[in-house]
Amino acid sequence: MDAPNVAGAPASGPARPIFRRGAGAPRRSALPALLWLWTAAALWPAAAGAQGSGFDALAAQLATGDFAAKTEAIDALARSGDARAGDILTAMLDGRLFRVKADDRIVYADKIEGGYRLSDPLTGADLGEAGRRDVKKVKANNKMRGILRGAIGALTLRHPDPARRAAAADAMFRTPGPEAAAAL
Repeated sequence: MDAPNVAGAPASGPARPIFRRGAGAPRRSALPALLWLWTAAALWPAAAGAQGSGFDALAAQLATGDFAAKTEAIDALARSGDARAGDILTAMLDGRLFRVKADDRIVYADKIEGGYRLSDPLTGADLGEAGRRDVKKVKANNKMRGILRGAIGALTLRHPDPARRAAAADAMFRTPGPEAAAAL
């Protein structure tokens, strides 16, 4: 008599599992799960560090002269989901983000007669006035502006207000480009 298979019914040959893969059935691989875990582990410190003092450090990194460091900071700020990130990146794109030379902190600067009116981008506090020689603009070249637009678009697509999300999606579809594709 033949030995019963896994299901308990007698079989005419060797025991067979209950579930078999057919000829056209896809093979399951652990690779997608492993890639997802690896990506999540790699992004976790950036997302976690974007809160509190880590967010401050990322914002300050925008004032460096290193293009790669600025790009990393922009990406991390955009991934942070922090409401202040959109305002800071927009100010950089608009040319309103400056660095105070005395202490290297970043500030919003609005031009007034004889200098600038400063405010803290992290708290919104008024910091008074500064002369033109006391601050330096955080500059962005054309490539950096494209990266900024993409990051701002991605942040706006995740905005809690549905009207702003719809307007952001509409704007990205009207002016397609590599930044828009990355954000979508």
